Amino acid sequence: MLEKQYEALLNYICQNVEEENFNIVLKSFRDFIKNEFNSRTPLVFATIQTDDGNPIIRDFYNNKISGEYPDKVYQELMGALKTQHLHVDIEGDKYRFIDVGFNGSQNLFIVVNGEFSTQVFSQLENYIQSKFRSLLHIKELKRLQSLAHVDDVTGLYNQRKFKSDIEASIREYETLERSFSLIFIDIDYFKSINDGHGHLIGTSLLKQVAETIRSTVREDDLCYRYGGDEFVVLAPYSTLEDAKHIGERILKRVKSTIYKIEADLEINSKEDEDVQLSVSIGVANYPVNASSRNEIIGMADKMMYEAKKSGRGKVCVADS
Repeated sequence: MLEKQYEALLNYICQNVEEENFNIVLKSFRDFIKNEFNSRTPLVFATIQTDDGNPIIRDFYNNKISGEYPDKVYQELMGALKTQHLHVDIEGDKYRFIDVGFNGSQNLFIVVNGEFSTQVFSQLENYIQSKFRSLLHIKELKRLQSLAHVDDVTGLYNQRKFKSDIEASIREYETLERSFSLIFIDIDYFKSINDGHGHLIGTSLLKQVAETIRSTVREDDLCYRYGGDEFVVLAPYSTLEDAKHIGERILKRVKSTIYKIEADLEINSKEDEDVQLSVSIGVANYPVNASSRNEIIGMADKMMYEAKKSGRGKVCVADS
């Protein structure tokens, strides 16, 4: 039995050696554990430390499989993670937590149940931890490479990176069935600002609005300058309703922010001037509103122009 499990594990590792998407690795690892060891699908939790020492536990990875676990077991496992009891027995079943590592501010844990020899469990643990570390290293290398994909005015990603990331998101949906949304954002009456104050002021305001957007979205959301005074947010793992809320937060934040027209950027101006802005926002979801890259871009863009045509300073959402 031990030899058979080792062989299965080796075959699994060889099959996944080239995969660079951690979410796909995670899904295949969970499927492997469930099928090879005749156990429930492993749970995945993310913990975020807080100042009071009481960690926040996120379980969005388990949306489709939490029904495999009785509610009492599920809650006890979350309680065990909070208190860092990583080997627990619940209702006669053994559960072990694998500390995968940190992804940003989140510490990921995989929960496996069933009978594992010490040697096999150690190999499983070593594999997923080392795979995660190597993927983080690859992610950092890609981040450095992506500096070529950064807009030099706003510091957001540029349009080339945006189109590449959409293709990656579509591929992830096809593998994991995780939808994503696009949020198109256009600054209202921006042309009149450029015409009235000049392009130096316009560039300064673009930077300020970009920072407002970046500081308002979720940690995993990606922000891009699409061109001119248009921005895009790619919101992974989101529904149409999720994206609508993100868009509404951005609109509210932009409207409530006081932006600065700096005196030294404008001829014949002796002091800074305060200005308030608004944006028009369009929202669409993949696959609810589209089945290709061009369709999802076109639909979100269309919704943004609907917001502009209907009075500006609004969020328009594609039909669900």
